[in-house]
Parts: sequence; C-alpha cells; structure tokens
Amino acid sequence: MGSVVQYLFVAVGEGLIRRSDILLSIDPGVRQKSDEERARLSGNFVLPPGYVPGTDGEVYLCLERDGAFMGDLYVFLMELEVALHQLIEAILKSEYGEEETGWWRKGVPQAVRVACVEAREKDYASPSEPYSYTTLIHLKEVIKNQWSLFARYLPRSVAIDKPKLMKSLDKANAIRNKVMHPVRAERPSQDEFDFIRELHRILHRKEWRCLP
Repeated sequence: MGSVVQYLFVAVGEGLIRRSDILLSIDPGVRQKSDEERARLSGNFVLPPGYVPGTDGEVYLCLERDGAFMGDLYVFLMELEVALHQLIEAILKSEYGEEETGWWRKGVPQAVRVACVEAREKDYASPSEPYSYTTLIHLKEVIKNQWSLFARYLPRSVAIDKPKLMKSLDKANAIRNKVMHPVRAERPSQDEFDFIRELHRILHRKEWRCLP
C-alpha cells in the first residue's frame, strides 16, 4: 500500500493526475467514516508531515489535510475562467477586428463595458485594460449576446443547448463565490466539485471548434 501511495503522489508531482483524482477514487463510505472519526476526536487526529499512509482512510485524511479538494476546485475554476476570457477575446477580435471600435464596442455589451471601466477606475494599485476586469458572469453575458457567433466555435455538445450553458455558468459562478469567500459561505459539496470538473472538461480549449 505504501509503495502504491508513493507512486500516486509522484504522479501528482509530475502533473499526470490531480490530488482530487486520488481522493475521489476512495470509497465514499471510507471517506465518511474518516470524517466522522476526525470529528469525534475534535480535529486532534493529525497525520505528521511526510507520513506515508497505509490505508484508504489515511490517504483520504492526508489529502484533506493538504487541501486537495478545495485546492483542485480553485484550479478548475481559475483555468475555466481564464480560458473563457482568452477564447472570447480571440473570437471577437477575429470577427470584428482588433481596434476598440471593433471587438470591444461591437462584441461586448454596453453594460459589461461600463462595469469593467468602473472596476478599473476603482483599481488604484495596478490598473489594467478594461477587459481584464470581466467576471464569469460578464463572460456569460458576452456569449449570450453573441450566441450566433460563439455557437460556431463552442464544443458541439454545448452549442446545441444555449439555456443549459447559461444555467451552468450561473451555477459555476455561485460555486466560485463559495470558494473565494469561504468564511461567508458553506463548503462546496462533492456534487458541486464534480460539476465544475465536468464543466472544465467540456469547455477546455481543445474542445472548441475552428478557433481563430
């Protein structure tokens, strides 16, 4: 067991798998019992750094101690938002031109442009160009407003159902808020983690069609 665990952790370090892939492969019943045992001990059950776990339950506790669940969820959300941000800009510039009078004014709804400019004006530390202030909801509105354009590029499984994608991005934003504001919101559930992981897979750059 120790050799297998070490091999898996090496694979994580090499980027072949994620820590959450290991965590979610552990039987849900084992995970629940481990959580109950940790709660029973009032959080005093601690595995020392460098300890090689010998059971599934200990593997789970090691991964939880290192923040595997929330850490990978944050990465999925970050990569999803960055990819959407970059792809949307590239497609709009290809369609309307790279000048501000083109992609920015013709492709981005006025309400989104105004919100981005206002956010930039409030950024006294390191102001950047307005488009860098888009949120996940702003990006959703751009796609919604330019659906006939983006439907040509989105993955086929997504392009056939506009309402579903809009709802998915709204849900992703709600989960994002939980991750970014952990004190104000409850911890995201495993179902929400699975949802973000799947949305990340579906909207991965390699799944989009005919990119400019």
